[in-house]
Amino acid sequence: MRHEDPWSQLYYDPTPPVVEDPNLLWFDSFVRSDAVLEATEFEPQYQFTVDGKKRIKAGSKRTTVGTKATVNGKAIALFKYMDKFLAIDDTCPHMGGALHLGDIEDIDGELCISCPKHHWPFSLSDGHCLVGSKYKAETYPVKIRRHANGTKTLIIGFKSFSSNLFSDDDF
Repeated sequence: MRHEDPWSQLYYDPTPPVVEDPNLLWFDSFVRSDAVLEATEFEPQYQFTVDGKKRIKAGSKRTTVGTKATVNGKAIALFKYMDKFLAIDDTCPHMGGALHLGDIEDIDGELCISCPKHHWPFSLSDGHCLVGSKYKAETYPVKIRRHANGTKTLIIGFKSFSSNLFSDDDF
């Protein structure tokens, strides 16, 4: 009878280590992690008709699962889906809709946010539009910062400072 060493399983982690981009600048959103609604607990307010068109479900109640925050001088839409936090530009690059007001949907395995103005879906992983357009919204990595007082806020990673943070009058 073969006995496995119970300690051998203690130190094995099959997931590859996460390599962080050292060039990112992290900004606190001041949004508490527990203030962002879990999107999987709310169904989209629309349904598809037999001919593939979207329509508002009869008697549906609108719940906004996104949270808007201004971070690094930009309007950002924050979402929580299956305990993972996601961030994308809040302004739709096509028609200027507020993406934090849109519905989260899974389209063929791609997690998306649908613009509330025209319902075009934008990928929450890389921001591309799934309807074959050239439009793309910027996405951002999100981490949780634990503060000394016990609160947890979401911090967002940016490649650079936003140009609207400063003006020539600042110098």
